[in-house]
Amino acid sequence: MPITAITIENVKGIKGPVKIELKRRREREAYPRSLSQDFPKAWKAVQQTVERGSGLAYDEGCRAIFDLAEAYALNANEKCFHEELGGFVADHKRRKALIQRLVQAGLWNDS
Repeated sequence: MPITAITIENVKGIKGPVKIELKRRREREAYPRSLSQDFPKAWKAVQQTVERGSGLAYDEGCRAIFDLAEAYALNANEKCFHEELGGFVADHKRRKALIQRLVQAGLWNDS
């Protein structure tokens, strides 16, 4: 008998905190999976966000890049993520506050 992943759909009788955690995990993974459907579109959205040039835009952009990192990791393609991030940083290296946020989030090494 093959072993299957535990999901809300295939486990009957699970209640309480375990069921809630399974649901949260599924919801957390859904967004990165949706990003992985069109990476160029996601990067373009980040570009447009940070071009607003405000601190709030940089925060939003940093969170979006973090989500992209998760999406690339789900697809076992972290090397591609780092290449894309390198190009993004090169395009925005004059935006010191943005780069600082990426460093603080652990997404970029500014050395």
